[in-house]
Amino acid sequence: METRNGHHRGDVCRTMNEKYYSVASCPAKTARGSLFLIVEMVMIKHIHMLLVLVSFAGFASRVILAEIHPHAFKQKWIRILPHIVDTLLLISGVALVFIGNWLSSDYGWIIAKFIALLVYIGLGVLAIRSHGKIRWLAFTGAVLSFLYIARVAVSKQIVFFL
Repeated sequence: METRNGHHRGDVCRTMNEKYYSVASCPAKTARGSLFLIVEMVMIKHIHMLLVLVSFAGFASRVILAEIHPHAFKQKWIRILPHIVDTLLLISGVALVFIGNWLSSDYGWIIAKFIALLVYIGLGVLAIRSHGKIRWLAFTGAVLSFLYIARVAVSKQIVFFL
């Protein structure tokens, strides 16, 4: 059903790319639930960004801990907590993709983020389990992967120099 201004209800204000953070600036402000959708999207986005920071800080801490006190990994909470945080991070990311309706348009950037995430995970595991020079090379690669993921998330461009 179209609204008075020609927009379809439910299709408008669904993506963060449109940047309609208030009902007054949303072209479909007459559509029911648009304010709820905007608030939900912003809330999940902020939760996702917080989880990204917590996850990365936890990863860096675990790499340093593996270097300084490798026996600390015998504690159960050190092994379990990162999986909980990363699961919540993944759930919030998937929620953003579907709530933001990002699969309906050009979604190459989502695939690029997913591939870079797999590289980040692989290098992260290598950084935690290895020793010496390999640990720090893997850590550097993981940090670069993380920065690439962050840049793609902000710019929606998969090529780094654009």
